[in-house]
Amino acid sequence: MQKILREKKLIFDYYNQNIKKNVNEIDLTGLIDDRNKKLWDEIRAKQSVQVQPSDNGGYAVLTSNDEAIVYFDDNNRDPAAFTHELLHIKERTNYFHKNVYIKDNETLICDTVL
Repeated sequence: MQKILREKKLIFDYYNQNIKKNVNEIDLTGLIDDRNKKLWDEIRAKQSVQVQPSDNGGYAVLTSNDEAIVYFDDNNRDPAAFTHELLHIKERTNYFHKNVYIKDNETLICDTVL
């Protein structure tokens, strides 16, 4: 478990140092609307959130401590998909989330309190 957490931190640190951009440099049009603006503002008040176009055209979030990077599909800006990723951040900022790991065809679910 500790090894997995260290690897996750190394990945986050790499992206944080090499890909991180100021959220103000990213046009959020098509990602934030009247339905998810309150959630966006609530999360941004608690932690740093960077927004990046995804390399693979999907939506994802990477979180560590008080920072998060949300990846989005720049060719398909979908506020519902973006909100889904924001909800992952909110869940983690409430100090609880589930990690699912698959190892040797066995699914391990680990409830983690941060």
